[in-house]
Amino acid sequence: QSFVLQDETASILVYQGYGWSQDLTIGDVVTVTGATSIYANAVQFGNTSTYEKTSTASVTYPNPKELTIKDCDNYLSAEKVEVEYVSVIGVVSVSEGTKTYYNLTIEGSSITGSITYPADEAAVKALNGKSVKVTGYVTGVSSSKYLNILTTNIETLGGTDPDQPATTATISEVKQAGSGDFAVTGTVVGVNAQSFVLQDSSASILVYQGYGWSQDLTI
Repeated sequence: QSFVLQDETASILVYQGYGWSQDLTIGDVVTVTGATSIYANAVQFGNTSTYEKTSTASVTYPNPKELTIKDCDNYLSAEKVEVEYVSVIGVVSVSEGTKTYYNLTIEGSSITGSITYPADEAAVKALNGKSVKVTGYVTGVSSSKYLNILTTNIETLGGTDPDQPATTATISEVKQAGSGDFAVTGTVVGVNAQSFVLQDSSASILVYQGYGWSQDLTI
């Protein structure tokens, strides 16, 4: 129902609404004409705007801002939400009814992520209940509760399938995800007879080894 337009200064959401022809692809260069307004606490073009494709260009996404719990909560008090490229970890929650909502439970945060109008709804529905890393553009905050994200990628974190490799992650990402199969690299900062504490630049975590552990690590 919408697309994000970017020039050399900033990004903005262009909302087209239900029934949009979706005749644009990533990399299309367009001229948008129309009125802007504040919706979901962010500036956007509304569905009365028009656009004209003029050329194409290559697109390289920037490194996303990895949202912390504090970053997420700060959106609730922001006077205005800027469209920015981010990544955030949470658990997908699909609610089906008259409309289908694709939410993201962010552990420890007062805000709920909202995967807005995904292009492949079936793929997102299949992720219901799974820990994921969502990458995309924050486009606003709805109902003083939902952090709207137009996604460019959704990565499943961890899993229980022995044929699938563990997900490489930071310790902070592991703690936000809560459960799954992960591979992390860090420094041992504490040791006892059955476990050790591992630390990287983002956080620390206990690695339990149990009775009979060889205790072959040192600080």
